[in-house]
Amino acid sequence: MYSIQEKAKSTDNYPVVGRGATIIDSRNKFAYEVLHVNSTEEEVILKRYIPTRIDEESPTSLNQIYEFNRLALNHIIVKKMEGIWKMENRHTKRWEYVRIVFGIREEFCGMAA
Repeated sequence: MYSIQEKAKSTDNYPVVGRGATIIDSRNKFAYEVLHVNSTEEEVILKRYIPTRIDEESPTSLNQIYEFNRLALNHIIVKKMEGIWKMENRHTKRWEYVRIVFGIREEFCGMAA
């Protein structure tokens, strides 16, 4: 079993339909499912999970546990451009770098200090 850091660096970090994906920003992780991968594996459609937190930890705990039973209605598209994954910013309409790990579905919502 890979940790998310090991999986991000491994050679099998590629999208597979029906498997999980995790998008990572500066302090949060967001769980998705891969819905579609084009034939060149350069465009992927993801659907966000609606997570349900099931632990009794504090809001800032690193041991948060979630269930992933429902998918959101909307989806996002990520594209591999110049060798890195990018996602369109909904506000600026520009394609921006995104850290994504395929094959693992994790959620963590940290709180700003």
